[in-house]
Amino acid sequence: MKSTSFKIAIVSSFVLLQINSASASQTVRMLTFDGLAKYADRFEILPSDDCKSFEMRSWARIVDKNSSDLFRNDMIDLTLLSGPVNIVQTAQVISVSKHIDNNFDVVYLSFGNWSWDAEKVFKELNIKSLTAIHFDKKVNIEANIWKTPKLPEQLKKLRKDCLDIPKVGET
Repeated sequence: MKSTSFKIAIVSSFVLLQINSASASQTVRMLTFDGLAKYADRFEILPSDDCKSFEMRSWARIVDKNSSDLFRNDMIDLTLLSGPVNIVQTAQVISVSKHIDNNFDVVYLSFGNWSWDAEKVFKELNIKSLTAIHFDKKVNIEANIWKTPKLPEQLKKLRKDCLDIPKVGET
């Protein structure tokens, strides 16, 4: 019995390795970076529907559930930094998830749409990580840090892959 379970585990491992190696060549439709915080800490970059720009978004934990007074479309004060460079000072609330945990809520934020030319600026700044520090008086949101290795190259691939995806009505 143990031998059969062991063989199944080995075969499953090989299958998973093949799936992971095959997925490396797949089309990129969104960049994601997991943060250092334990809960709800993710940074996303996704292209616009027309591929003319991209949007930066993040997930963050609201540490004091009882003091949260955020609603969809609210604007919050924060600082999105790369090293000493301040990139963004406000974000818009996309949604607030209140039923994930009894001790905290999760907020989904948009840092707005960006021109693909930002890739050149990110390259010049040698961006390797981003830090979000939230200062809003309405809510206590945990700070986030995301390592973003090779961000300019990843943005180039995201844009190319977006342009290569056939759009509705195209032949």
